[in-house]
Amino acid sequence: MKRLIKILAGTGGLTWHLVFDTLAAILGRIAWPIIIERLLTRLIISFLNWLRDITTNDVTQATVEDIRDQLVRARLPKAKE
Repeated sequence: MKRLIKILAGTGGLTWHLVFDTLAAILGRIAWPIIIERLLTRLIISFLNWLRDITTNDVTQATVEDIRDQLVRARLPKAKE
């Protein structure tokens, strides 16, 4: 029994290779460009909302809304959030 545990949990054991192979397969199947696009869109929108909230300038607020509308028209659905 100890020998089996040593094989499965050892540094060169089957378990670690299985975990690494599984993670590599999962990460290889993810559509990274879509995830990065959505992340950047959310960051940009968060920054623009922060900028809109810290200023009382109507021009800045209108510009932020225009940029958001352009992102929505460019088929970036996360710009609505």
